[in-house]
Amino acid sequence: MESTLTWIFALVMTSLALAVPIFLQRRADAKIRALMDDRSRILDRERELASRFLAEQEAHAAARAQLAANEEDRGQLLAELDHRHRRIADALTRIASAVEHQESELERYAQAGAESILSRFPDLPNHPERGLGGTLGALMTVQSYCNAALLRQIRHAEETMTEEELLVNVIPFAPGSGRRAAAESDAPASGPPSSPTAGSLPAFTPPVSTPASA
Repeated sequence: MESTLTWIFALVMTSLALAVPIFLQRRADAKIRALMDDRSRILDRERELASRFLAEQEAHAAARAQLAANEEDRGQLLAELDHRHRRIADALTRIASAVEHQESELERYAQAGAESILSRFPDLPNHPERGLGGTLGALMTVQSYCNAALLRQIRHAEETMTEEELLVNVIPFAPGSGRRAAAESDAPASGPPSSPTAGSLPAFTPPVSTPASA
């Protein structure tokens, strides 16, 4: 009986001696597999973060390049805008000089008209119904109407015409420009253009019943 129990006890102890290391080995293997899985997940996460970081770096580089291109375009646009402003200012200066030239021509026309009237009607200052002041006042009124019409045309051109149209249609015919000189040189007159004289104006017959204050 004792030998049987001894054999049973020895068998149990042998089984335990064999089972415990196997259990511990399997448990260690499970922990190792868990650690390997964690390591794989960590490596995958690191690779994902690295790829995201590289993508963000590329996006930042592209944004910096776009910003530099935008700054360059902005500089070019500002330079072009400044150039256009200068051209417009130059065009307005030429228009102002053309207006002054036209006003001086109108004044010369008015003076020539007054001289023509006085030369053809020498007794006009002593006329009982129209004196010299009334005649010159009428001429100045005509001149003011002409000046107002000219200014309205110029304002209309400034509001409706573009810069290119001004450069083509208005500025080249300003005083001192080449196209104006060419246009005047193509005229049938033999000499250079001059101010109107008393003989070049048409005959003028003053009205009979016009008050001197007109």
